[in-house]
Amino acid sequence: MLKLFKHPKKSITILFLCVSASILSAAASTKTINVSAKRSSEYFSQSSRSLSSPYSTVANITVSGNYAASKDTGQPFTGTYVEFNKVGIAQAVKNYQNGTLNGPMFLYYDNGNLSKVSNYINGLKEGEDIDFYGNGNSKTIRNYQNGMLNGDGYDFDEFGRLTSSVRYVNNAKTGKELKFSNGSLTNENTYLNGQLNGNSKFYYSNGLIRVDGNYNRNLRDGTWTWNYENGSKKLIENYKNGTITDITGYFQTGLKEREMKLDNGSGAFTQYYNNGKIKTQGILRNYKPYGTWTSYSQDGYVTDTQGFY
Repeated sequence: MLKLFKHPKKSITILFLCVSASILSAAASTKTINVSAKRSSEYFSQSSRSLSSPYSTVANITVSGNYAASKDTGQPFTGTYVEFNKVGIAQAVKNYQNGTLNGPMFLYYDNGNLSKVSNYINGLKEGEDIDFYGNGNSKTIRNYQNGMLNGDGYDFDEFGRLTSSVRYVNNAKTGKELKFSNGSLTNENTYLNGQLNGNSKFYYSNGLIRVDGNYNRNLRDGTWTWNYENGSKKLIENYKNGTITDITGYFQTGLKEREMKLDNGSGAFTQYYNNGKIKTQGILRNYKPYGTWTSYSQDGYVTDTQGFY
C-alpha cells in the first residue's frame, strides 16, 4: 500500500496512487437498458435515393462552413450537394435550403460504407445523430433539438454492445450516467448541468461495489469507500470540497492497515502490519511528508529513518 521513497522531494500524492489506479476495472450488475445498436444498412435506401436523384458537386457549388452558394450566380444554393473522393466514391451527401443545411446528411468512409447520419433544420441539428463503425454497427447515438444535445445518448462497442448511456439537457449531461463493459455495468455517475454532482459507484465483475462516493460540482465530497472483492471495507476516505481530510485503510481480516488525519493539509500518517504493529509512521505538511519518517520491522524494531524537508 503506502510506500516511502528515498527521494525527499516526492509528493505525498504518489503514496496513494496504489488505491486510485485500480478503480476502473470491469464489473457486472443486474442493471440493463433496453436499447440496441443500429446498423448503417437501415439508412442504405435513404442515402441511395439521394445519390440517384439530381445533385450538385464542387464543380458548380461553393461550400464555406455550413453555407453553400452557386459558383455561377453567387446565390444561396438549394438542393442536394455531393462530395466525392479522388476515386469517385461519395464522401458526403448534404441537403441545403437557401444556402443553409436543411435535411438529412450522410457521411461515408473511403470504401463507401456509411460513417455518419444526421439531420438539419435551418442549419441546426435536429433529431438523431449517429456515428458508425466500419463494420456497420452504430458507435454513438445522440439526439438534438434546435442544434443542442437533448435526450438520451448512447455509446456502443464494435460488437454492438452498449458501453455508456446518459441523458443530455441543452448540451449538458444531466441525471444518471451508466457505463458498461462486455454487457455488464462497471460504473455509474450522477450529473447536474454537466458536472459530476451526486453519487458515483464502480463495480467488481461479481456485481459488488468496488468504490462508492459523492461529488459536489466535480469535486469529491464526503465519505468515499473502497471495498475488497468480497465486499469487506478496504479504504475509507473523507473529503471536503475536493480536499482529503482523513484516510482509514483495512486488511481483509478487518484489522487497520493505515490511518491519516489532516487539518489544512497537515497531520499524522501511520501504516500497520497485519499483526497490528506499526510499519511506517510520520507527519505531513501541505500534503507532503515532512520531518522524520520511521519504518519498523514486524517485531517493532526500527529499520529505517528518512528526513523530508
